[in-house]
Amino acid sequence: MVPCPVPAGTSFPAFPSAFLSGASAPGSFPFPGLGPGRLPLPDRATLLTWKVRNRMMKQKTTGHRRIPSRLLGVSFLLAGMSLVPVSGPVWAREGATAATFGLVDEAPHTFLRPKQVSLFPTHALVQGEEELEVRVRDGVGRVELFVPENARNLQFDLGDVRLASWRSRVAPAAVADGDARRRQDLLARKRAVEGELEAVSARLGLWTAHAGERSLEALEKLDARMTEVIPRLRERQAALQRELKTISSVLASLPRVTESGQLVILLLDDATAGKVRVRYAYTLDNSGWDPVYDLDARPEEGTVRVLLTARLRQNSGMDWRGCDLSIVWQDARPLDAPALPVWRVDDGPVPRPYARAAAEFKSAPVMMAARADSAANAPAAPVPVLDKGTYARWDLGRVTLPQGQERLVLRQEEWKAPLQWVARPDEQGSPVWLMVERALDSTPWPSAPAEFSVDGLPVGSGRFVPEGNKVRLYFGVDPRVSVTTTTDDKRRGETGIIGKRQTWSWNWTYTVHNARAQAVTVRVERPEPLPVNKSVEVSLDGARAQKGEDHSLFWKVEVPAGESRSISHGVNVSAPAELGLSPVAP
Repeated sequence: MVPCPVPAGTSFPAFPSAFLSGASAPGSFPFPGLGPGRLPLPDRATLLTWKVRNRMMKQKTTGHRRIPSRLLGVSFLLAGMSLVPVSGPVWAREGATAATFGLVDEAPHTFLRPKQVSLFPTHALVQGEEELEVRVRDGVGRVELFVPENARNLQFDLGDVRLASWRSRVAPAAVADGDARRRQDLLARKRAVEGELEAVSARLGLWTAHAGERSLEALEKLDARMTEVIPRLRERQAALQRELKTISSVLASLPRVTESGQLVILLLDDATAGKVRVRYAYTLDNSGWDPVYDLDARPEEGTVRVLLTARLRQNSGMDWRGCDLSIVWQDARPLDAPALPVWRVDDGPVPRPYARAAAEFKSAPVMMAARADSAANAPAAPVPVLDKGTYARWDLGRVTLPQGQERLVLRQEEWKAPLQWVARPDEQGSPVWLMVERALDSTPWPSAPAEFSVDGLPVGSGRFVPEGNKVRLYFGVDPRVSVTTTTDDKRRGETGIIGKRQTWSWNWTYTVHNARAQAVTVRVERPEPLPVNKSVEVSLDGARAQKGEDHSLFWKVEVPAGESRSISHGVNVSAPAELGLSPVAP
């Protein structure tokens, strides 16, 4: 036999002893002639495969000899041995956990169907009641419940029966109905399509391989067959690839098959065999709901269309069939009361520490300094993630909620709320925003993300944040209305004997431009200058301004279509020189 060089990196597959004579005995090194400190020696199957390849290469380079059919058949047999599929249970093939692999022989369990589910923004509260069998051994009763693996805060009520203790362990779960069953069927179909696609690709490879040296008559017959077979195989290959892509997309949208759960074992004192009614409850952190608003402003109609929907998340591992479903909204409040701050008169800002349980809430510093000469103390800034005492509950009745995500319409209204144009100019001017102010009814309105649009065209994302019994909504910038600022005067000086007082003055002109086809009324807003000392004097010049609730000044400027209107605004400040003030206008 002519020795064959072994290419670098060649791996030698282990073939069954039924195919190879001289194979190693069980427990010995898997390849004859291969062991620690020895060079790799090819076995008979590998040599036979090399022999077939050498003949094929020789055919291509010298004379194009025909490959003997017996060698070609043996080569296909050896190549096909690596295509034998390895079967196993579905839950073991799709990402089963290590704990699950140890429960191959255990019969799968079925989840208990809940009777009532309450969805909160952060979790779901699941409650149920079942009559379960009691098995008694050595005077100790045993009751089993099967719940989702990530269930926590488990609670049980057995009435007059005393619960001694309970424990839980991971156990395999039966495939549920609905999307779980559909996913399992799609996985089986995906494997079948992948296998058929490999077979079609292999057949195409055979038909498109080198034809070898054939007679003219044989080539004509082969050409006729290739014209018939290859297009059909190509068409089937493309169809399988399309189906495989569709199956993969559908699988990505379906919840994963729940492969395991939590088997809860209740141990009862002085129990007798029979039935016992068990009331249970647990929470799921992977299920809940989120409120979402869709707000569409209609400037010509003077209305805003409001749609409040609930985005439900159900990842329990089963379909909730025939359960009383409700969704609840309430504020996220810290569990502990905040610590009292230190109050030092005439001291600087003192951060207000929050209790350890409230560390997740972002708090703003609270100004607790008391100055005899200061203006009224500003209230503490609210924690951004909290609302103002909002609580709501929607009872949906008896429904079926499958696994996955769903959208549920909670409220749909049309508000009669004309749009306003709001500008907040600085020295460079200002764009003009579309704004709606609306008084809310007594029904709670959750603070939540919102999608904003004008006349059906999306303009951006924001938040719906009620402030007491009203809400202010902005619908982006109106590109056809703008404000420009002209600085008329900005001075600083001193008055009195030997400069006992300092003075500052600013004067601006705000010009509103309206390129719309109809007149608009623009609310121009500026901050109100607040003195920090009773000896500081502030006066205003120019157009008379109205005062807002948030220490603001505003003017309502009516601008006809295609025109511009201007207003003037001046601020004068006088303070004792020893205060050392250096005010800067925003």
